[in-house]
Formats: sequence, C-alpha cells, structure tokens
Amino acid sequence: LYTPPGEGVLSGVSLEVVLNFAEQVQIPVVQKPLTYWELIECEEVYVTCTTFGIGPVSKLGEKDFPNFRDTSM
Repeated sequence: LYTPPGEGVLSGVSLEVVLNFAEQVQIPVVQKPLTYWELIECEEVYVTCTTFGIGPVSKLGEKDFPNFRDTSM
C-alpha cells in the first residue's frame, strides 16, 4: 500500500482507517511521494476523503483502471 507522506496532505479519518486496517492485516505501508508515472503503473488506485470515505479512481490521464466497478445507480 503506497500513500503520500503527510506533507501537503491533510491527515483524514478515512486515511487513518485504511492505514490501521493495513497494519491489522499485515499489509506493508510505504509513505512516499508518488509520481504520475508510478500511479499509472498501479493495478488499482484509490483516494480517501473524510467526507466521502474511500473511492476508486477509474481513469488517470489516458490510463483506465479495469478493476474499477461503477456502483452508481
């Protein structure tokens, strides 16, 4: 699990939940600045927001993330 470090990013409740869960299930967490090029190499990308929780990213530039599932009605 990669996440940007705290500089310039608000530490939110949703991110804390994700990081705590990762620790509980022994998923390694790496906090480092992420570039666009690193993100488009990922299988899945998610964003966290205290207001909306956790959400998948469906597209980044020209890169589509096929594991995105549209759950909107």
